Amino acid sequence: MESIVGDGNNTFFWTDNWLQGSSIATAAPNILAQVPKAKRNTRTVREALLDDQWTQDIQGALDVAALAELIRLMDILEEFQFLPRVQDVHKWKFSTSGQYSSNALY
Repeated sequence: MESIVGDGNNTFFWTDNWLQGSSIATAAPNILAQVPKAKRNTRTVREALLDDQWTQDIQGALDVAALAELIRLMDILEEFQFLPRVQDVHKWKFSTSGQYSSNALY
């Protein structure tokens, strides 16, 4: 599933594939390891980017690999723009229509 963020209210920041076609879980696994599961599965893009709240989700000391991911992530997020009054869209990657179908798996 790929997510196109509009207002950010219906896309999970840490786990959905919304950031340059990938998830933060994939792009920054060392950072994700420092985020409690409760935050991973509930923090929306809108909530996370409001006052950089996502940085408060990260707990504990970061090693060199995590710091490198953090710097890269901050650079990417600095460029991000919401689309006000536009709902997030979630598309199934494995079909041309973007809609889920069990036939797409065969």
